[in-house]
Amino acid sequence: MNLFNATLLRIDTPQPAGPAGDVVYTNGPAIAVRCLQDEPTYATKYVLGIVIAEATAVIFVPTSSGVAFKSDDHVTVTIDGGVSLLYQVVYRRDRILTGGLSHFEVYLKGL
Repeated sequence: MNLFNATLLRIDTPQPAGPAGDVVYTNGPAIAVRCLQDEPTYATKYVLGIVIAEATAVIFVPTSSGVAFKSDDHVTVTIDGGVSLLYQVVYRRDRILTGGLSHFEVYLKGL
């Protein structure tokens, strides 16, 4: 059974702000990490509150994928059969579970 419905294509990291306060993102390498994309649930919004208030999507990425996220990173994700969308990482929650189910919950806002 396949629980994934999307592919993470790239993670771009912000560089320190320039003199004018502008932030430039360095394009990360092309990757193809299978993940699950969904909307944040009401329960999660209630528990995490303001931390994910701007989140419009969440991706669940296996920790075994070897990718790393931090707040403000830009990620490019494609839902199966759809177009690539650019998001900004709002919050990452590590879910360390037994039985091979460990994953990152990465809360995103659309750009």
